[in-house]
Formats: sequence, structure tokens, C-alpha cells
Amino acid sequence: MQMQYDYLKVPASEFVGSIDTIVEVISQVTSILSEFADFSGDSRLQDAVSDCLDLLDVSSDELSWSAYASQNPNESMQMQYDYLKVPASEFVGSIDTIVEVISQVTSILSEFADFSGDSRLQDAVSDCLDLLDVSSDELSWSAYASQNPNGTYI
Repeated sequence: MQMQYDYLKVPASEFVGSIDTIVEVISQVTSILSEFADFSGDSRLQDAVSDCLDLLDVSSDELSWSAYASQNPNESMQMQYDYLKVPASEFVGSIDTIVEVISQVTSILSEFADFSGDSRLQDAVSDCLDLLDVSSDELSWSAYASQNPNGTYI
């Protein structure tokens, strides 16, 4: 039986498939970025790439937890919230940073080699976010709540 969640526009299995696509693209982007991390000799770029790789790793983990929550409807509602909505909002927050760093790396790499940008990650994330039925206010609250578990949202 397919469980339909109120925060998904599609069946959970379709959302999980979209998450799997993003995780695969993250893996590919991570592989490409890690090859060039020390290439430029620019310490700021190396730090940015390192930070980006860390964000990609954390994002991949968060998305894996989201997939788990979507596939296990018998878990508590709090667990579903903790492992789906909160990680999704954190991923949304970090994706802008990731895309910015990838753009900077792409720009620098294009000076050294015939390397053109790849929009697969951004496209996959956009496709996945389209499957969520969550307003930006809810995502903002989720991000705030995940960082301030004992605070109140104003």
C-alpha cells in the first residue's frame, strides 16, 4: 500500500526516487570537485571546495534519512518530521551555497581546461522540491527549529 503524506504531492516512492537521483548526482559532483580541490593552488578556492564537499556529504546523509522516513510510514510522526521535513529544509538552505561554490569552481576550472558547468544537481534538486507540498515559510521554520530546538519561532 502506498502511503500519501500531506507534505508530498506525489506517492512516497516517487519522492524517494527523486532523492535517489539527487544523491547519485551529489556523488558525481563530489567526485569531480574532489579531483580539482588542490588543482588551482588558491587556498580560498581549496577552502570553498572543501566546504562544498562537506555540505554535499551532509546533504547526501540528510536526503538518505528523508528517503528512510518516506519509506517507513509506521514510524512516529515526530520521527517522520525529524527525518524528512527538517533535513529537507536544511538541504534547501545549503543547496544555494553548493551551487555558488560549484559555479565558482566551474569558472576557475574553465580557465585551466575545457570544463563546462553541469546543471544536473540543480535540476534534480528543483525536480525534488517540486514534489514537496511545503511552503517556504514552513521550510524556514523547519530550518530554524532544527537549529534552535528549545527556542520559539517568531
